[in-house]
Amino acid sequence: MKKKYLVIVIATAFMLGTMGACGDKGKKESKENEVEETDDSKGDDSHATIHMEDLENDSQNEVTDQHAKDFIKDMYEHQRYNDYDYLEKHCTTQMLKQLKDNYDYDGEGYAVWLFRTSGQDGNPDAASPESKILDISRSDKGDGWYSYKFLDAGWRGENLIKLIEKGDGFMIDALERVYDEPAENLE
Repeated sequence: MKKKYLVIVIATAFMLGTMGACGDKGKKESKENEVEETDDSKGDDSHATIHMEDLENDSQNEVTDQHAKDFIKDMYEHQRYNDYDYLEKHCTTQMLKQLKDNYDYDGEGYAVWLFRTSGQDGNPDAASPESKILDISRSDKGDGWYSYKFLDAGWRGENLIKLIEKGDGFMIDALERVYDEPAENLE
């Protein structure tokens, strides 16, 4: 019987010791979650502190970037830009105006070809006449700007696209052509 009580006392002491160590560890971790950096460019002892909230914001930005990239890939690879209802739901007034102003046919419409290259037919020299995204990256042009490199029926192209967050999705706010292989071949 004494052995049973001894085992219970030892187990209880172990648990209490462990709980205390966990509490101390939590205090240590909260201090370790702050990183101080010295800014020698100011010539004094100024310090910048990075908190866990900043790291969480970076993580949130990565999630937002991934959602933006998924949005661009879906828009391009499923040719959603050809659907006027889609454009009216996913483009700002400014972007719709840009698409209308560049529509150069009789009547009204949107210049959906701005999302692609200027190639009318597939690239005869391409190994495969695919249309797909090759790369999407954040642009140095500013907040919300992304570069997407793509194949358009085998032709290479690159556009800059500006996205703004609206609710739980994105709106296309601007579009600029960077590279258009068919146009380059005509020159």
